[in-house]
Amino acid sequence: MGGFWALRDQFIAYFISFFWIGAMWVGLHNNWRRVKTITRAAPWLGIVLLFFSSLVPYATRIVSAHFMSVGAQVFYGLIIIGVTLANLALYRSVLGDAPRNRLLFWDVVVKCAALLLTFAFPPTMMIVTLLAAIFWVIMGLQKY
Repeated sequence: MGGFWALRDQFIAYFISFFWIGAMWVGLHNNWRRVKTITRAAPWLGIVLLFFSSLVPYATRIVSAHFMSVGAQVFYGLIIIGVTLANLALYRSVLGDAPRNRLLFWDVVVKCAALLLTFAFPPTMMIVTLLAAIFWVIMGLQKY
């Protein structure tokens, strides 16, 4: 049992990343039903989203090995913010100024603030990422 406890930071990092990516995927699935027209920019914005998303496992591995490291948490945070910005751009390209886009804007603002707070308390970025995932799950269960 002690071996599992020694790996707790890795389990926490993996759980948060998996849950956050899962919440994003469900959000994409639910909101793409509202799309009437695909813009020319949408596929390319999807590629940008995919690029940043593909870095999440790498960033998770780094942050799980160095959980209290400011550098690791900042790197993780930059990837998470990159995914969120790409997601916002993709939504704006196909849904215009939908309510979700306004919420995504504030999501970016909160994550940027968390990134700054990471310099004082490194796990801030992962905590805010988990809270964001919970927020988006709750929003996905409601009609907004």
